[in-house]
Amino acid sequence: MPKQQKKKHSAGASPKIVRFKVSKNKSFEIMVNPGTVATFRQDRSSLSDVLLVETVFKNARKAVPATSDELFEAFGCTDVRKIAERILSKGDAQTSSSERKKGMEAKKRNIADFINKNYADARTGLPIPLNRILSVLEKQRVTADCDLVLEARRIVDEAKKKGELSVKRKETVMTLSLPAKFKREASVLFERRCSVLSRTVNGSQVVFELGYLAGELDSIIASAEKLTRGAVSLGSDGAAKRNSNEEKQDKSRNKAAKQTKRRSAVNRTKGRGGGGKGGDGVADIGAKTSSAKKDKKKKRGGSNRRVGGGKKSY
Repeated sequence: MPKQQKKKHSAGASPKIVRFKVSKNKSFEIMVNPGTVATFRQDRSSLSDVLLVETVFKNARKAVPATSDELFEAFGCTDVRKIAERILSKGDAQTSSSERKKGMEAKKRNIADFINKNYADARTGLPIPLNRILSVLEKQRVTADCDLVLEARRIVDEAKKKGELSVKRKETVMTLSLPAKFKREASVLFERRCSVLSRTVNGSQVVFELGYLAGELDSIIASAEKLTRGAVSLGSDGAAKRNSNEEKQDKSRNKAAKQTKRRSAVNRTKGRGGGGKGGDGVADIGAKTSSAKKDKKKKRGGSNRRVGGGKKSY
């Protein structure tokens, strides 16, 4: 095991522990500087700035380090820095009350933004002001690690029941078909994630008409594909929505390629034609130059004759 290397941390702030569970009864821990885990996860800041001690522990509070054999069995290597990066990325971080408060405020703000963009006032059709949504969120309990879309839907439903909000969803409609044997499970899945407008059994297939919000389509399709192991067929509307970005990218790439070909063709044409023109131009310039010289000589000769043949004047 490498020797423990202690690092400085801010005075008055106690170090934090990040715990990574590899099984029900086995976990590993690292000690980090306060407030650095979130920064590391967001922009991959320096590991040296995060770790308080470059040691992986079985119990950090009791300062019991893990052995090389234990680390190799759990992580497949004994490199402390690589193992620490994995623990930081996937482990459970101990946070302070101020960090939890900031995280909760950011979560509420994201939920409020989602509601503002995807719901409208049921009477006027206008977006709901953010301040009004945030005031409703203050009255409800929001979990920090919740699914944003599902949590926003739950909050809106509760606010509608209490008369705090009168809203409607800004939905796009699509059709989706899958094997009829998954009808019940798919109904439960879709009702949690979007609006089920209709269900129609057509032979061995069941066709759902769904209303979804912006940003929900990919998660809906991914969940359906996971349930049916890929046996999902989109209607033309859903397929078009799903592939629109890819089609736009393809079109832009094709357009750029055509423009490049057109430019190269024009350049080749100019090169071939320009050579001839360039040659003619050179001949023209040479002819003009020689004629200009002749004119000058004639003028000089004429003037000399005039001066020589004329009478002297005093």
